[in-house]
Formats: sequence, structure tokens, C-alpha cells
Amino acid sequence: MEASPVPIAALVGPLGTGAEAAGAAGLVWAAADIRAISADATVGPVSPSNLSDLDGSFDEAAVLGGLLDDAGTAPELLEQLLNERVDADTLVEGGAVTLTAQGLEPLLVELDGRTVATGGGDERTLQIRACELEVRFHSLGLVRRVLHAATTAPFIYLLLVVGLGMLLFEAFQPGFGVAGLAGIITTAIGAFGLTVLPVVWWAVALVVLGLLLYAVDTAVAGFGPITLGATAAFVIGSIRFYAADALALNPWLIGATTVTVAAFFVFVMTTVLRAQAGPEGLSLDELVGKPGIVRSVLNPEGHVYIDGALWRARWTGDAKRAKVGTPVRVHAVEGPVVLVEPFDPSEVVSSDA
Repeated sequence: MEASPVPIAALVGPLGTGAEAAGAAGLVWAAADIRAISADATVGPVSPSNLSDLDGSFDEAAVLGGLLDDAGTAPELLEQLLNERVDADTLVEGGAVTLTAQGLEPLLVELDGRTVATGGGDERTLQIRACELEVRFHSLGLVRRVLHAATTAPFIYLLLVVGLGMLLFEAFQPGFGVAGLAGIITTAIGAFGLTVLPVVWWAVALVVLGLLLYAVDTAVAGFGPITLGATAAFVIGSIRFYAADALALNPWLIGATTVTVAAFFVFVMTTVLRAQAGPEGLSLDELVGKPGIVRSVLNPEGHVYIDGALWRARWTGDAKRAKVGTPVRVHAVEGPVVLVEPFDPSEVVSSDA
């Protein structure tokens, strides 16, 4: 921007939006040849402006100070802009504002005939005809809007936790369904966010480990030391999730997420697994030879309804899958899953006759 031969104007606005230019946006505004602001807008705090600068090598005070000196602003503005939000009136009084404008079109109209010194050292007189002026905005597509949202710190954290939770839920289900697909998409978006913002990878690993321990604890129905270990790993990882202090997660968010995750695995998943285990006192081997009805598509795994209970089942017929409502019969058991084949109830009626 400093070397650009083309004049650069930056507006913090429009009026009525309470626009803010903080962090790097504040530096961009200060570096512009024309610094415009609306009446209700603010600039700052500029620090931190580079979230990937973990060792402090980027001197924001020096960069901002140089920009303000070039603009001839009051020296006391430097400290204010670095550490707090500065309103439009203060910036105007300090000489940091080139002009006030309440919107983009009014700004362009005000620029007509104004002589501007560019970063390249030249002076340019701007000529903008108001009668020919037309402002157009380019809207982001759906994918770009999602990716843009995925670069916010809390959103990335929640996407990762929710996505992995859905995948672990799907791991306890027969076949692969909607929860698994949604989990893959959600986790992928969260993983993209991890590449954009600075994270502490060992902390991310602790969050993942905590979720895996919750899943293991649910499978063995332990709910003791493993549960405590899972909670500890999840909380510690959440607290240290981001490398920059400015991105640290809100303690209330961490607490609410931890309680939700623990309740999901301890109560919801336990209830689901008990339902899949069938009635107490009934062995899977006792189901061999019994008929049932398909309750969820067997492709090849799903659920069948046998003797008043829902059971995990795997389709072994010649067809690729068995639709809901298809009569089946158990012919074998493999671990916690019953193996079923096509069954024609009319054959039983004929044989009895």
C-alpha cells in the first residue's frame, strides 16, 4: 500500500452499523492515502494485528507510529490506537482522519477534485463524476461464506468437537448413515479452520483424545477413572487450544461444551447402546431361526425388529440391500450382530397346513 501509485481510500463505516477496524484492519486504515470514517465508527485496538506472530517479532507500535507520523497526527493517538477503541471524534481531533463520510457513495462524491499524495510519491487529482457513479458489491458464494465463518476461533473449536462426536456416534451404529456424513463434512471444515488460525497442536490432540476416551468409556460402561481422564484431557486441551492469547476460548464456552460432551456420551450414548443390546436375559444365539422385519435399510447393516426388540443386523441375501419392511430370518450370529436372510412367511403357513 505504501508504494502504490494508485490512491487508496479506506472507509470505516457506513453510518448506523457501528463499524470497527481492529487489529490488522486498523493498520490497513492507517496505511491508506485517504482515511475516512463515519460518525459512529471506531478504530482500534490495533494490537494484536498478526495472530501468527507468536514470538513478538512484528512491532506494531513502530509500524503504526510511522504511519501516524506520515499523516501528521497527534502523538498521543498512538498509544490509544494500540490498546483501545478510539471513536471518530477523537480521531478527527487528532488529525488522523482525512475526511468523514457516512457511506461509500458519499465518500466517492467527496473525493471528486481532491488532490492526494500517493505512497509512490506522486500527487493525483481525483476526478469522479457523481452522475456516473454506481457502487456494486460482490457477494461471497455459499462455500466461501462457510469457509469465512470457519475462521472464527469458537466456531472452529465447536465444529471439530461436534464433527468428531458425530463420527464416534456413527462408529457405534450398524452401517454408515447421515450422522457419519455430517460428521465428515463438519470435521473437514473444522480442520480447514485449524490451518488458518494458530493452534497448539498438542492441545488439539488432547481434545481429540478426550473424545476418544469418552467413546471407550461408553463402550466398556466404566464411568470411572477413564471418564475423569477424558474430562481432564478435554478441558486442558480446550483451555490451551489456541496459541494466541487474543483467540483464547471463553471459559463459559469451554464449560458448557465439556458438560454437553460428557452428558452425550454418559447418558445419550449409553441409552443407545442399551437399546441396541436388546432385552435383558435374552441371548443372541436364541434368535437363530426367528423371523423379523427390517426397520432400517440393511446396506448391508442396519436394524431389524425381532420379538418386540430392535437388533443390529447384517444382510446376507443375494440382493444388494434389504428395504424397510422386508421380512427376514436370522440364520447366524456374528459378535453383536445377527445375520439375516430373505424370509417368505407364506412358506411357513404352507408347511403348517
